[in-house]
Amino acid sequence: MRSVARACFGRLVGPVCVGLLLCGAGPVAAQDAEPPDLPGPTGGAAAGAAEPGDDGTLTLEQAAAVAEAAAAESVQVRSEDASLTQRLRLILAAVDGQGSLTAQVEAGAVIGTVLGAAGVVGIAMGFAFRNVIESYIAGVLLAVRQPFRARDLVEIDGTVGTVLRMTASETILMDANGNHLRLPNAAVFNGTVLNYTRNPLRRFTVSVGVGTAVDLRAAQDLGVSILQRMKGVIDDPAPSATLAVLGDSTVTLEFFGWVDQSQASFVKVRSEAHRLIKEAFDAAGVEMPSPSYQVLLERGGAGTAAPAQGRAPA
Repeated sequence: MRSVARACFGRLVGPVCVGLLLCGAGPVAAQDAEPPDLPGPTGGAAAGAAEPGDDGTLTLEQAAAVAEAAAAESVQVRSEDASLTQRLRLILAAVDGQGSLTAQVEAGAVIGTVLGAAGVVGIAMGFAFRNVIESYIAGVLLAVRQPFRARDLVEIDGTVGTVLRMTASETILMDANGNHLRLPNAAVFNGTVLNYTRNPLRRFTVSVGVGTAVDLRAAQDLGVSILQRMKGVIDDPAPSATLAVLGDSTVTLEFFGWVDQSQASFVKVRSEAHRLIKEAFDAAGVEMPSPSYQVLLERGGAGTAAPAQGRAPA
C-alpha cells in the first residue's frame, strides 16, 4: 500500500509542476513569437527615427538612435531568454526533488525495518547468552576483589575444595578426593565464600563425652595439657577447654587448639589431637561411657512393668 501511494504521488507531482510553470511561461512564448523591431528600412519605431535623407545617407544622430534601439531590443531578448531558462530549471528541480523525496521515503522504510530486526535479534541473543555474559562479568569482578587465590582451601555454598585456577567464566576446584569441580563465576560471585587459607591461623575442636561421675576439672586440665605438648599446636592463642553439653548419661567436653597452617598440616594435627586425648583419658581411667537406655517390660497380665536397665553395646 505504501509503495502504491508513493508511485501515484510521483506520477502526479511532476506533471502538475510542469504545467504550472509552463502556464507562467505563456506570455514569454507569445512575445518570442513576435518578430522584434530591428533597425533598418522596416524597423518599426526605430525606422521612423532613422529614415535616410534625400541623398540616401544617415546623419550621426540617426545612427546613434538606431544603435540605441538595437541595444534595447537585445537586452529585452536576453532578459526573456533568462526568464525562460530559469523556469525550465525550476521545472527540473521540482521533478528531481520529487524523485529525491521518494528515494528518502524508501530509504527511511528500509532503515526502520533493519533497525527493528536488529532489536529483535539483540533481545533474543541477550536471553540466550544471559548466563554466559553474567559469568564473564562476575569473573571480572572476582578478579578485582580477589576473595581467594590459587591453592587456597575454600568453601563455596557447601562445596569444599582447593582452588586450582579461575578463568574468565568459571572457577575450578579440587576436592579432598581429587575430583575437579567447575563452578560458574556467577554462582561464585553470588554465593558465600569461606576461605580457610587466607588467615594462616586456624582452630580445631576435639569433642569428648565423659561419664557424669567424672571429675570434670581434672579431665579438662588433662586434655589441655595434652594439646600444649603437641607438635604443631601453637602457644598463642593457647589451647583451651569448655563444657559443651550436659546430657542424661554423658557430659561433652570440647578442647580447642590452634594450628599455623604455614608450618603444619591442619588435618594431621587435628587427627593427632584426637588420638592423644583418647589415649590419655584411657590411661587416667576417665570413663567415656556409651549411651544407656531404660526399657520397661510387662509381666504376665498383672499390668505392671518392671524396669530393666541396660547399656547399649559400644
